[in-house]
Amino acid sequence: MSRDPSSDFFREQLLGSEAFEIVGSDRDTGVDYRATVRRGKVDVAAFSRIDSESLRSSIEAEQPLSIGATLYRIDYSFGPMFLRAVRDVARISAISVTIQSSRQVVCFIGRKPSRLADAIDAHLPPDLQWARDTLVKVSRDWGRKVGHAAKDLAGLRESTFSIERLKMLEQSGDAEAYEAVCKEAIWPAPTLATLRAKAIPPTVSFGIVSCWRMLKRRPARNPAFRLAFVRDLPALRRDLEACLTLDDFAEVVSAYVRVLANDAPAVVGRRLRRFAQRVGNRYRAFLARGDTVLRHLLAIDAINNVDAQWTAANQALSKPYEVREYTGSSLPNRRSLPVEQLIRSGPDLPQPPALGRVSSELGITGLELGNYVSRSEGKNLACLLAEAFADLQKLLGNWIVPLCRSGNLSIALGARGKGKSCAHYEPALRVINLTKSRGDGSVAHEFAHFLDHMLAVYVADGESRFLSARVNQIQRNSHPIAVAMGRVMEAISFSRQRERIKGNIKPTRWFLRRWIQAHGYDPELPPQVSFDRIADRERNRFRGGRAPRANCVVLVDSIAKFGNSPVEVEISYDGKSNFLQHAKQLGTYWYRPEELFARAFESFVEDEATSRGWQTEFLVFGTRRDYTSCRALPYPGKAKVRTTCS
Repeated sequence: MSRDPSSDFFREQLLGSEAFEIVGSDRDTGVDYRATVRRGKVDVAAFSRIDSESLRSSIEAEQPLSIGATLYRIDYSFGPMFLRAVRDVARISAISVTIQSSRQVVCFIGRKPSRLADAIDAHLPPDLQWARDTLVKVSRDWGRKVGHAAKDLAGLRESTFSIERLKMLEQSGDAEAYEAVCKEAIWPAPTLATLRAKAIPPTVSFGIVSCWRMLKRRPARNPAFRLAFVRDLPALRRDLEACLTLDDFAEVVSAYVRVLANDAPAVVGRRLRRFAQRVGNRYRAFLARGDTVLRHLLAIDAINNVDAQWTAANQALSKPYEVREYTGSSLPNRRSLPVEQLIRSGPDLPQPPALGRVSSELGITGLELGNYVSRSEGKNLACLLAEAFADLQKLLGNWIVPLCRSGNLSIALGARGKGKSCAHYEPALRVINLTKSRGDGSVAHEFAHFLDHMLAVYVADGESRFLSARVNQIQRNSHPIAVAMGRVMEAISFSRQRERIKGNIKPTRWFLRRWIQAHGYDPELPPQVSFDRIADRERNRFRGGRAPRANCVVLVDSIAKFGNSPVEVEISYDGKSNFLQHAKQLGTYWYRPEELFARAFESFVEDEATSRGWQTEFLVFGTRRDYTSCRALPYPGKAKVRTTCS
């Protein structure tokens, strides 16, 4: 069998001395791949988080290693030098080849181009053909190739998430497998337009899109549930797209959920399970009264005209996602400033490193620029980024450098923007994206997300990737870092409330006399003393817990009833903080634990900078602004909450 000339072309480029990027396509499946080759220093500190014995055995067995959603393959002959560099937490000269498909990022690291070429040939499909006209030898990015930026995914056709990939991820650990397995990776979001192009009937198309929306984004943290998710979801998609009638659709969905049995909530979620049970029931017309999706499905199926069915399906799917205009006060919005107007001033500001030393001195393992970021804009933004991280290091301490290195943190400037957000953090790829024109002032906030993500290893349980969302029920023997985060979130979420309550001698609810006597009630003592004794002994009921104020009122009424006197007592309990209540008014996004933590963290950073007389606006600004004209206040106002992060 003759060798593909394009494979020889890729090998020739790899054997050369230049960095390059090239795109290829598998002639058999049509799946596209993008290869990025870089030469120079590679920061291997992130591998120090992997057990040394597991790291060594994986390299010797030529098994992939996973950091986040990226798989790494280390050349066996390069293994000893690589392991020494990991042990010394050092940077090492090497060649890195990052292979991207639309669903996967794999990075090969070694020093011998011929061995890397052999490993890449074994990894890629045999019918892959590299397109010579896509070869690019000039790159403005440096350091780790993150992958899956908008410019990387452009033109890459779909690939599938295979059982083999899942097995490799499971070998790397539960956290990596959990992050990588999601419904978008297994079953790309269907649309009515794409389903209509496949000649799928409108009723079935509406049902398919609705099922995808109801499907749980990730299965529960269990290898068996992940296996069922990856193995069975493609078959469900195929069977649904083969349906011709509503009855066919109902049978496929019902059969799929029946096979999962009691595991269905953990694999696909309660919403889809409930819908499958209803749509497959012979009384589904009656059950549709309590199910909006089923009601729409039956209504669409009852229409005789096909075009009218498509119109009704479009309208039904758009209703839950229509943008609702809020007629009251606006949401908080921080106006971005032009780069040239950003202020960085103050006494004893640190000198940022030169761009060539950002990786070694600040710990950032990679930087990528978007296609619409010019060379001069990229240089200016990179300089601002270096200044911001130098300021952050001076404010918080040198510990942020090893954290960035071991966490494999990369920065993208105008390369991975999503929607209207100024910036965002991607946990799976460990990358912070700052938009080209609106990312100023967001560095501290996004670094807080990265910190929160890296600390999540200290609490094993919980589906969230962030420690702040896992510490709601900490055990006494938890790690000190988890306990510290628990205290931070407690300060963020609760504050001591005080008020005077007058007891009712004829209440509708009261505690039994023998119960309050057993817990400290004495009619000879002043009512305030009796109340405090009982409340201090039963802190989870009266000082905190689910309804401390209501319990305190019942206790005061009980003291008044048994003393036959309308006593007045000062009660104190931990109620929801103003910060938490304002966040709830702003909406679900603002109320998430990780967002509460990030806003408290950036408030602390700006307070620290202000206390030193600094103004460093690319790092953080806007937390001390007056937001009273907005719907609610986005940042904590009390010093306790703002400084607890320290």
